[in-house]
Amino acid sequence: RLILVLLLLAVALAAAEQHFLYVASPGTRNYVDYGGVGILVFDIDNGYRFVRRIPTWSVPKGNEPENVKGVAASAQTGRIYVSSLNHMIAIDMVSGKKIWDKTYEGGCDRMAISPDGRILYVPQLEGPNWHVVNAMTGDVIATIETKSGSHNTIYAADGKHVYLAGLHSP
Repeated sequence: RLILVLLLLAVALAAAEQHFLYVASPGTRNYVDYGGVGILVFDIDNGYRFVRRIPTWSVPKGNEPENVKGVAASAQTGRIYVSSLNHMIAIDMVSGKKIWDKTYEGGCDRMAISPDGRILYVPQLEGPNWHVVNAMTGDVIATIETKSGSHNTIYAADGKHVYLAGLHSP
């Protein structure tokens, strides 16, 4: 009887698992024709069916939206982070609620998140620094100066290293 209960529980948990694709828009050229402004959510298990749009930033009438520079997400914390030229926003992936929206000195580029979802490395927009950011609050906890044109960032899967790629670095 216990085995049957455990088997039913395992089947229920497997059935509850879902796979979603989160796409931040607008892309590199701030074209809004292909998704507008926000995060588009698609159900991977159902032929990439559109599920919903999560708002990011509002764009005042007559202004151009800022294009998305980077996206990072954490399954552990359930948060997704989107950076534009000047902003970074944290959003709860389930509720769609905005958690924080910050601007950083020098702008934002392609950030990376720690495996535990607690730390973000955020490059300035081709500037001299990377900001180390508390992913829960958006607060800068350190700054790393490389003077290399900060751009791409990758966190090692084991969390032991972060790779900072500067556009002007040999």
